[in-house]
Amino acid sequence: MRISACLIMRDAAKDLVECLESLKDGVDEIVVVDTGSVDGSVEIARRYTDKIFFFDWRDDFAAARNYCLEQATGDWIVFLDSDERLSRETRGNLRRVVEGLAAMGYDVGEIRRDNVDEVGVALEESWDYSERIFRNDPLLRYREAVHEHLALSGGGEAKNILLPPEDLRILHKGYAGRRLQGKYRRDLQILEQMRRRGEEKRLMDYYLALLYNQVGEYAKAIGHAKEAIRKKAVPPIDTLSPWRTWCGALQAMGASPEEQEEMLRLAMKECPKAPDFYAFYGGLFMAREDFASAWEYLVKAEQLLGEFQKNYPLEQNSLYRIRGTLYRAMGDVCLKLGKRDLAQHYAELEWQADAPGEARGYSGSIPPRSRLVVEFACGDGETGRAFRRIQPECRYIGADPDKSLLCVAEKSIPETIAATPASLDFAAEGIGPVDCILYQDRAIHGLTLECLRRHGKQLSEEGQMVFVLENVGYFRYVTGCFAGREKPFGRSMVTLQELGRLIGNAGLHVLQVDAVRLAEDEAEAARPESRALLAAFDAWRKAAGMKEGRDAWVCRYIVRAARKPLGSKLLLHSLLGEPLLSARARVREPLGFLGTDPGIQCREGSKGKGVHLASRKEFPRQVLLRQRQHFPDRKAARQQISVMRKAGCLIVYETDVLPVGWEEARNRCQNLDILGAHVVQVPTEALAEAFRPYHPHVAVFRNELAELPPMREFGEDGPVTVFCGVTQEEDWQEILPVLDEMAGEDIHLRILDRVFFEALATEHKVQVGNDAWQDGRMVPYRIYKEELRRADIVLLPRKDTERNRMKSDLLFIEAAGHGAAVLAAPIPYARTVQDGVTGFLYRSLEEFREKLACLAGDRELRRNMAQAAYGYVRRERLLCQHYEERLDFYRRMLDRWQELDGELEARLGKLMR
Repeated sequence: MRISACLIMRDAAKDLVECLESLKDGVDEIVVVDTGSVDGSVEIARRYTDKIFFFDWRDDFAAARNYCLEQATGDWIVFLDSDERLSRETRGNLRRVVEGLAAMGYDVGEIRRDNVDEVGVALEESWDYSERIFRNDPLLRYREAVHEHLALSGGGEAKNILLPPEDLRILHKGYAGRRLQGKYRRDLQILEQMRRRGEEKRLMDYYLALLYNQVGEYAKAIGHAKEAIRKKAVPPIDTLSPWRTWCGALQAMGASPEEQEEMLRLAMKECPKAPDFYAFYGGLFMAREDFASAWEYLVKAEQLLGEFQKNYPLEQNSLYRIRGTLYRAMGDVCLKLGKRDLAQHYAELEWQADAPGEARGYSGSIPPRSRLVVEFACGDGETGRAFRRIQPECRYIGADPDKSLLCVAEKSIPETIAATPASLDFAAEGIGPVDCILYQDRAIHGLTLECLRRHGKQLSEEGQMVFVLENVGYFRYVTGCFAGREKPFGRSMVTLQELGRLIGNAGLHVLQVDAVRLAEDEAEAARPESRALLAAFDAWRKAAGMKEGRDAWVCRYIVRAARKPLGSKLLLHSLLGEPLLSARARVREPLGFLGTDPGIQCREGSKGKGVHLASRKEFPRQVLLRQRQHFPDRKAARQQISVMRKAGCLIVYETDVLPVGWEEARNRCQNLDILGAHVVQVPTEALAEAFRPYHPHVAVFRNELAELPPMREFGEDGPVTVFCGVTQEEDWQEILPVLDEMAGEDIHLRILDRVFFEALATEHKVQVGNDAWQDGRMVPYRIYKEELRRADIVLLPRKDTERNRMKSDLLFIEAAGHGAAVLAAPIPYARTVQDGVTGFLYRSLEEFREKLACLAGDRELRRNMAQAAYGYVRRERLLCQHYEERLDFYRRMLDRWQELDGELEARLGKLMR
């Protein structure tokens, strides 16, 4: 099978080498069509191919592309633009993907295209899918002069498939910096020329509205948006776009509140299930300081946000556009209305808006310690891909009888086998003993008793079987059957009770059953119609003599089984005093990992809400983790400590900072925050030494990374990006003049802290921080990780102070895990950074200047340091390697509970004298 790489180009010298290098090893020929280059592009192309052709440009992309196709001789085509390239980690899969598409009978493969900046870092929430691999069929050609697309002649439809980004991914520079405005102007010119020639296309107004809005010609954008709405000429994946363009253009051009209100009323009438317009309408009331009315519309927007997936199933990529903004507005209104606790709630929601599961820690089904995993019905390999970021050293084997799915899964899962649970021969494949056997729902159907017994013998001593079982009684499935959308047993014919019996008959033990409920079901559950339906079902169930409880909102069950029965159960409570920053690494991620251990349940409370302690009969062993919690006064402290002790809880005080003032804490509540705990846990030995004079039992658990991204690709040109996320003025004040001196065309600064940013005199700077969060000193963690991934150099300045001597090295391991080179102060990083190998340490301002210049001027040095630091994190600083140390510690302390509680009582007695 021959593969032809095709591209059209014009003045592409800056990008062409990267594009052709990404293609040359995966194709049989490269066909280039030049449309008028004068910058040496043709000479560069000749290094890679002699099949170079010339086409007179006539403002028609489809014509140029089709001319290129006519010169190709391959059976399959891969078509890239000159400012695109296949990503380094996926380019080796090209031939295998093409062979898989051919074997499965597809005509076109659509590849995810990530828009990146000049150094290859993804632009926030900016990606799409594009038709880039297809059969070389004379009937399959491009249509439309701009926004061209593939179509079959004769009116037929090509058979398309979306390819997983782990299989093939394109990096696209065309939307970076100034390039984007140039492309907008070019496309506008082509479309307007088509209009003047009378070549009206169905989606022309839709595209013109978008383009005029992007170039700042808002009146024209509004006119075309209105026309697209009137004609109903929008793609099904973006039906709300003309309305959003109209609304945004009015705001951008400073239209009067009355004009905006008129537009929004019409939008709410015509698009009653879109949350955007209710949120913007609430914003108008906020501007008038009518906060009660604003709250009414913002709440309506939040309700519609929960139903968005159901109402607009094709527009999921647009959710990010409103979620964070809405939550911020709701938090602001709550503060104005005096609802401070509710404002904190919406602050957390905004913080997690773009990655709602991230801050809650790992909640997967596979124990992170697992080093050998077999997944049945692995499908496209997504579960394996995600787990191998948690545990990179795992040998992960995906089994599936569907060979077409395995073709897609092969990149995500290095070992794949075409097999069912019954047909896989563990011994013949050299598999065992296995730490986790994962059965996706499709593999559970048809699972036999003999097969399950055989698999049980393959488990390691502490190995688990994990069954991901769809709940056939899930509300959406049942109502889907009533509506004729779902087949009654289209998902699984195995119930939870049947699976439990099968496991027991195989001589295995069910250890734990976790019910999975989806956040998006909360809004559905609150609807009066849903409540009425379930109430009627309850009445029918009772009349029929059924005793089983209702489980309508459980979408699936995670069932854990093993050869040995469950030992004692353990309940881990966490009570968070600082939920936005330190809670992620110190509490949520470690407890998320521990929650995969059978018999362990994790519950979370927050400031002002507390936690619900279980009875000793239900959970004889309980741990209460009080993270940065402060008792309001002595009386409340004594009352709460008494309740915790009566429940038999091991009270653990978790902190990563010294108390603001020991004397102040002593006066407020006699230091009962610390002294009222059985044990204290901290991230550094230096902090432990500070606490030991006050408490006899202090444990140290280092900060670790919960997951490790793939090693980054390093750009070959462009300015050096220097990022600093330190926010204390005492830390960055000293290096300020050096940064002003060195910043320029070749060195760009990206600064988190607003005060730091404003103190810099250079123009070559960008502020990353969000002014709404602690006056520009914080950003959501997802944004912070993107900055680390973007940076060539990360600065970690710290002044030698008592506070900094207690700090952990978390900022270094985060930067190292995302592939950046580090220049750090010795406090506190000398304990971790190997100077000159995994980073640079500086001990004077002159040394800071010299080493920053060295890093900025030597690309290979930066790359070697970043790779060495990344290797250190992978070997030693991943949470999967250490999380069980916490569990061992808690269990040892619970075994000593009587002794520790006696010491606690003695401390309390002394304080009462």
